[in-house]
Amino acid sequence: MKSMLVLGTYTNPPYHPLAGVDEILKGLFGRDFKIRFTEDAGELKTLSPDTDLFISYYDVWRQSVPGADALERYVLEGGRMLALHNGIALQSDERLMKLLGGEFTHHPPQEVIRFYPAKGGLLDGCEAFAISEEPYQFASLAQDITPVLYYTYKGDSYLAGWTRVCGKGKSAYLAPGHTVETFRLKPYQDMILKTAAWLLA
Repeated sequence: MKSMLVLGTYTNPPYHPLAGVDEILKGLFGRDFKIRFTEDAGELKTLSPDTDLFISYYDVWRQSVPGADALERYVLEGGRMLALHNGIALQSDERLMKLLGGEFTHHPPQEVIRFYPAKGGLLDGCEAFAISEEPYQFASLAQDITPVLYYTYKGDSYLAGWTRVCGKGKSAYLAPGHTVETFRLKPYQDMILKTAAWLLA
């Protein structure tokens, strides 16, 4: 059975609790993965080649990331990392921001926005969906990212997801996920599964 580590925040999360989202991830991956959920970023030091996939739903912003060295080494040496919504908070460590391929800068007020796959990309064929979400916006995008998801806000399109090859490993980011309600949507579940399959291929 494959192995997965999921990092999030259970205790006093500032915005995005892992509780609830963890149950969705169990439902998506539990048949094929032995999943360990933790809110201790220090457990990143336990990552090894035996860990098939690491998922970040980390909700600790602007603080150092314990275990950042181990996570950087894990990905560059062949590991697979998927960050979901606030999971990009790992950007607090500049090395991890570079691995992720972009930097969250801000978001306008939450409202209903429509997410849709990039044409011809990894998620092509997945169903578009609209839900109340935080319109995350990004900077410092790596030149070698591959866009896979966009959203429409105030008549303009914005990047909402990408993939990237990092050394011998891979990383991916999907912006939806402000609440568990987004994770309950089958179109988004399909996108997560398809992205994970690319990471593991």
